[in-house]
Amino acid sequence: MNGERFFNESSPYQFDMNSALKQPGYLEATIWNEESMDDEHLKQYHTLGCSRLGFSGIFNAEQAREQVKINVEAGLLKKADTIEELAKQLHLPVDNLKKTIKRYSDLAHQGQDEDFGKESFRLVPLDKGPYYGAILGGRLLATFDGLRINSNMQVICEDGSAIEGLYAAGNCSGGFFWGSYPDRVPGLAASHADTFGRLAGKNAAE
Repeated sequence: MNGERFFNESSPYQFDMNSALKQPGYLEATIWNEESMDDEHLKQYHTLGCSRLGFSGIFNAEQAREQVKINVEAGLLKKADTIEELAKQLHLPVDNLKKTIKRYSDLAHQGQDEDFGKESFRLVPLDKGPYYGAILGGRLLATFDGLRINSNMQVICEDGSAIEGLYAAGNCSGGFFWGSYPDRVPGLAASHADTFGRLAGKNAAE
């Protein structure tokens, strides 16, 4: 919201959220241009897990571009021919944003992010419009510390005794992620819920 980069945009989700906590209003502005959405660049980014295009339930490139268009029409995203115009629409400091975009583009042309270490294959110059932008906010990604359970998926008291008839699975059961969400392991949360849910159901039935 200060019109400045504040972290490596290619970092895992929790790095983004932790960095955004130190920004005004816990908010951040995401900015890109038309060129960065073409098929060649989207393939070049090599996104993984649930951010991967074509991943089950996730848009392909054409659908993603169509959704951007729909969101612009709905006012959720802003579109402008110049950075100055986009900054005004997003209520960002114009001069700061112009400097930031120029610096980022220079680093992209150079092929090395000297400021935050973003991989070179994910650096795309923002030399020309049209430009797009959105204000994002979030404080919670996943539950890291839910109810404590034993090996039978039974919820336990502070003294370690099981609470009769109460079971928990998935992110409702604490300690599995141990304070960090490893988004480089696609499907971990889903498989955790499936496996622990099956065990909870089996033990409850018995």
